[in-house]
Amino acid sequence: MSKRKSRGFIVEALVSEAGGMLMYPALKLREMKRICEASDILFIADEA
Repeated sequence: MSKRKSRGFIVEALVSEAGGMLMYPALKLREMKRICEASDILFIADEA
């Protein structure tokens, strides 16, 4: 059985909701990025 590896991780840093915009705390985004870098996974923060 072959192992599969993720190539990228996409996160919506800003999330729209009925009352406005929600944001991940900067610490959580940094931790997500750190984990991706340690695992050689591309980290993509989609702001569009």
